[in-house]
Amino acid sequence: MKELGSPKKLIAFILFIIVSASLILHFYFPTPPKNIVIATGGEGGAYYALGLEIQRQLADVGIKVEVKKTKGSIENLALLNDPTSGVDIAIVQSGISNAKKMPKLESLTGLFYEPVWVAYQPKSFPKGLPESIAEMKSKKIGIAQEGSGTRRISDQIFELNGVSTKESNFFAGDPQTLFEKLMANEIDAAIFVYKAEAPFIQSVFRDKDIKFLSFGDAYGYVQAMPSLAVITIPRGVLDIPTDTPEKEIRVISPVAELVINDKFHPALTSLIMREINATLNDPTIVATEKTFPNINHLSFKVNNDSADFIKNGPSVVDQYLPFWVAVWFDRLIRVLLPLAAIFLPLYKFLPEAYEYFEKQKKANIYIDLRRLERELSQNGDRDHILTHLNLIENKVIQSNFEAEEIFDMRSHIDLVREKLTRHLYTA
Repeated sequence: MKELGSPKKLIAFILFIIVSASLILHFYFPTPPKNIVIATGGEGGAYYALGLEIQRQLADVGIKVEVKKTKGSIENLALLNDPTSGVDIAIVQSGISNAKKMPKLESLTGLFYEPVWVAYQPKSFPKGLPESIAEMKSKKIGIAQEGSGTRRISDQIFELNGVSTKESNFFAGDPQTLFEKLMANEIDAAIFVYKAEAPFIQSVFRDKDIKFLSFGDAYGYVQAMPSLAVITIPRGVLDIPTDTPEKEIRVISPVAELVINDKFHPALTSLIMREINATLNDPTIVATEKTFPNINHLSFKVNNDSADFIKNGPSVVDQYLPFWVAVWFDRLIRVLLPLAAIFLPLYKFLPEAYEYFEKQKKANIYIDLRRLERELSQNGDRDHILTHLNLIENKVIQSNFEAEEIFDMRSHIDLVREKLTRHLYTA
């Protein structure tokens, strides 16, 4: 009998695994889409600018990115959570929502800090400069308009201090209006949420009369709002000519993060992480080199592939193969390994199964021969017996039995045929 472990059988087994893997890839890991939509923010903002950069980078590998202008993080999350919106990925401010409210969303990575800058007029605090929000809550405070991520975090901060932003001492407006009112002493303080490099907040830093709150209770906010980080800002780092800040301060900060929905193709994750890693590695005013990308202080469950990228960096396949080749190879490996784990132990038992079925085939042939012999001894129809005897012989000849086994079987068939011939002559 042929050995199941022969090279031909082994090759056939490997091909079987590859075909099985290919079918799984086709149905469960389809080819990445060549068109995606990213929700960002207003044109001219940091989110929109990053969306354009992602668009440029992914165009190099043949993926078209539509950068969708929106009103900001809250709208972005609503679009991403809506399966009919067409949005695949969004840039949002951490802490706007969470996995309990939107379980179908996942965080890919943090992108940069967006500190909460509480700017105030020192003359509004004649008894001493404030060190906490609690010391400011009775003052006239400018906050962002409803529907923005900045307003959401402002509401949360004041709520933790037992104050509602719906009180009469709060004034809602756009950032420029708030800044102008602050300079004109029409309000005592204003809350802005911007990355430190943003042109608007840079103009606020340069105003000599405005100071920035150092959150003495910063870690208390982080305990209550895990999506916030605490950042220490050294003296003068925001604006050297105005010595801003004039002493080291602490600020609390959400993180701008990339969020995807459950329909996002996993192959695009490694590509986007690779491009983001190349874009965001440089130091910033409030972050050292290689602070980002990271998976700290994010809103949702962290995507497994992005977490693996942050921990181990790009795979060898991603580093040396073109994107579309790497995608197929990586997905194939991910399927082949579990398939091999399943089928290799099974392969050890296949020889015994193969041998059992081969023995059954031979046994059935001998059973048929014995049946024909009984019919012959009972004077059965000779033509019927001869026809079936020839059928059995053809089955043996066409089988894949060993040559010696075929010879033995045909010898036994000939014995029955001789008995049939003798019966014909004596009949």
